Amino acid sequence: MEEGKKNALKRELLYQLNNLKGEDETMINEIRKKEVRNLLKDKEYRGFYNKLQQSIRQGNIIDGALNMPPVVEDRIKELLSIYSGLYDEVQVVPVGTDGRAIVSVGEAVAHWGQVVATLEELNTSFDLIEMQDIKLGGYMPVSNSILEDTTVDTVAYLEELLVKAIAHGIDNGVINGVGDYAAVWEPIGILKNLAAANKVTVTFTAANILAQIGLIDIGKKEDIGEVVAIMKRMTYYKDVIALSNNSLPYPNINGIRVKFSPAPAADTIILGDFKEYILTERNKMRIEGSSDVLFLDDQTVFRVVDRYDGKPHITNAFVQITKQVA
Repeated sequence: MEEGKKNALKRELLYQLNNLKGEDETMINEIRKKEVRNLLKDKEYRGFYNKLQQSIRQGNIIDGALNMPPVVEDRIKELLSIYSGLYDEVQVVPVGTDGRAIVSVGEAVAHWGQVVATLEELNTSFDLIEMQDIKLGGYMPVSNSILEDTTVDTVAYLEELLVKAIAHGIDNGVINGVGDYAAVWEPIGILKNLAAANKVTVTFTAANILAQIGLIDIGKKEDIGEVVAIMKRMTYYKDVIALSNNSLPYPNINGIRVKFSPAPAADTIILGDFKEYILTERNKMRIEGSSDVLFLDDQTVFRVVDRYDGKPHITNAFVQITKQVA
């Protein structure tokens, strides 16, 4: 399936997930369990969760050696694009031990010429962005009664736990991170160094909101990046849905795509070219657990750990729009 259709389907799925109620939510959960059952036919996928569940039932500590195989990590990242409003929008760059992200500066334009002509050099350059090695994670106690049920229930629960925890952490870091890598170990968020001129307060109308696109400076001659609006779901349904194009199958502001995230403040819209935010991934996500910590409570403690860092490549590729109170 071509990438454009894939993204459209993801947006439609996200829209549906954000509007689930009652029987619809139960139906989606059943579909998700059926999907997990199909995934468990994969030997590597099934083997990982079988080892995990066996270790839990035996009361063993799950150490860092139980890393996610690629098939499980791919599944988690696929779900990240649903639960995180930003993971699919920012530029995700894998980095190694040197901690540098390589990002192109400007848009190269190829040159036309005769078949026998010598090729001309592309006019572009590269930035080496220094990134820190910081972790994103947390822990949560899980009732053993859940873990002692079928493997499908265990897998579904753990996937929800892992994806939602990491997704919310990524979104919050990208928008609100105030890392200084001395006292605060988190990414440098979009809002930390945003220029005062790019923080505006207006009445929420389509014209007022979209007029702020003119403040976005991505430092390029060509305006080719898509502008996306990020906001809380509550903000959209309270003040923005009336400004949407109803013919589109996903939330929008007169056609501009809207993504939901809990990270922005209430009554606030973050508008920008989110490909100008660099999120680096380092190493593999891992999960660890122990049934010893809360033995008397009949609970197992899980922790999830991943290693990311992030910062805007171009600081003023974004605008913070706050609703003007009458």
